[in-house]
Amino acid sequence: MNSSLAEAVVVNASPLIYLTEIAQLELLRLAADEVLVPREVADEVRRWGDEDPAVRALAATPWLKIVETPPAPASVQAWNLGAGESAVLSYALAHPGVQAIIDDLAGRRCAVVHHIEVRGCVGLVLVAKQRGLVPLARPVVEALTRRRAPRLRSAPSRKDTIRPCAAPPAGDAQPLPRLVAWPG
Repeated sequence: MNSSLAEAVVVNASPLIYLTEIAQLELLRLAADEVLVPREVADEVRRWGDEDPAVRALAATPWLKIVETPPAPASVQAWNLGAGESAVLSYALAHPGVQAIIDDLAGRRCAVVHHIEVRGCVGLVLVAKQRGLVPLARPVVEALTRRRAPRLRSAPSRKDTIRPCAAPPAGDAQPLPRLVAWPG
């Protein structure tokens, strides 16, 4: 065991995409020994095409395990979440103790209502900082913020994708700190 926070996590598309884009996908392994990706989330990521970094990472990362999910219960459906968020929460509900990794605010609120432990990308960065695996959390969080805007602006118009928002102000990009050491 790598001193993770949970035995398993189930991850939504946006954390996969954003962490891949800033070369910090390994942060997911801080959350659990087993990182699960619902088939609906994998399908959502794959819609970006074979050349997309997140699509390539999903195919090439052996510790990302694609899983089937049960149908979303009515209590999750009532939130009108995207297919990925619904799949993540349905899996976590069916498997008590599995933590959800979701950045979407509505999805996080739904998790809280259903008593599902939830964490987002920023929470993973803070854990990495606390463990001394990144020297500074701020540059990683700023990189996440910068990386979100381009994909959001170019997102296909679908209900289950990330909704567009304003781009953060551009600034001088600093090199992103790498993980100092990997547990295990």
